Amino acid sequence: MLAKKTIRAGALVLALAACDGGGGGGGPTETPVPGYLRVTLDTPAADDRAMVVQLTGPGDITEVAAARGGHRVFTRAAGGGVRAAVFGSLTDGALLRFRVSDVAKASQYGAALVEVSDASHALRGSTGGYGLSVAKE
Repeated sequence: MLAKKTIRAGALVLALAACDGGGGGGGPTETPVPGYLRVTLDTPAADDRAMVVQLTGPGDITEVAAARGGHRVFTRAAGGGVRAAVFGSLTDGALLRFRVSDVAKASQYGAALVEVSDASHALRGSTGGYGLSVAKE
């Protein structure tokens, strides 16, 4: 009788261990949700016409495009992410959008301003005062 109870208890322990969700943390594993993130620009200047932005993050960055009309975007893979050149009348607000494999990781993506030029095509001496932020669309 004791042997049957021991076997049943052992089987119950094994069954419970198999139900840990497979994530190793004791809970269910979350399914990635693909989608788009948006880069928003905060500029101190009124005559920005071109910018180079470095996008980085924990996963693939694809489908990089202008977030609003009137801007042109050219991209290439660089530095473990994507480098985007944006042309047009660049003002505060939405600048770029891009696709990622999991929007839940939005806070792990970043955008850094590499260069900026004005309406006369002169590079600005500094990128101080500029801000870029990344968030879910």
